[in-house]
Amino acid sequence: MFPDDEDVAKTTKDKLLHKGFQFKYFTNTYTNKKGNVYFFCYDLGYLPLENDWYLLVKRKEEEILANGGGLYSGGFILSFSFLSFITEIVF
Repeated sequence: MFPDDEDVAKTTKDKLLHKGFQFKYFTNTYTNKKGNVYFFCYDLGYLPLENDWYLLVKRKEEEILANGGGLYSGGFILSFSFLSFITEIVF
């Protein structure tokens, strides 16, 4: 999980790559009002920041439901794997 039951965490590109993360795989993107593009693997995603830092985010259930639940289409195992992957990176 994310630290202290938070929905966000920061890490570096080096840590992600060291753990085998591949940036080319994602299920969808989200562009906020500021124009920032978040890349998601089901309910977990990242936002590229400056100087090879990344903001890791966990999409809230109400946002998923508002999207028609589309983030979960067949992705429970991958989502769990990605969550485990993020847990290893953050801690």
